[in-house]
Amino acid sequence: VFVLGVGISPTVKSMCDILYRIFDAFTDAFTGILSDNARTRWGRRRPFIFVGAILMAISMPILFLFNPDWPMGWIIFWMICATLFIFLAQTIFDVPFQAFLLESSEDTKEPASLPSPPTLASACKSWPPGRGNWPRISRMIPRRFPSSTAP
Repeated sequence: VFVLGVGISPTVKSMCDILYRIFDAFTDAFTGILSDNARTRWGRRRPFIFVGAILMAISMPILFLFNPDWPMGWIIFWMICATLFIFLAQTIFDVPFQAFLLESSEDTKEPASLPSPPTLASACKSWPPGRGNWPRISRMIPRRFPSSTAP
């Protein structure tokens, strides 16, 4: 959107993408530490998941609330700030959520299969399968939904 629709240079957009990944590397670790050491009456992970989900719902539309008549520098600044907010919100939700899944069972094999339905749904949303998702989907289906005719 920003490169084709607004006219931001692909080089500038790529540099911003690098900034987002560096920011994400630090916030992932910091959120994991906070989540591991949190002690609330709702548990260690649930408050982070709840707040992160709300922040994600708020942050996504903010990215596109800029005025196209703004100078390019303002649009780039808006893009950077809004995307950093999206990455932070996603981190606040996802890091505790993944840890919560792993802690939700004492069986060593069950936690590995818990994320399969959300991952399958996420892979299916990128339809048609020719876009590279079908191999990932087809690997999940037999493992998660075994055939009843198997010996």
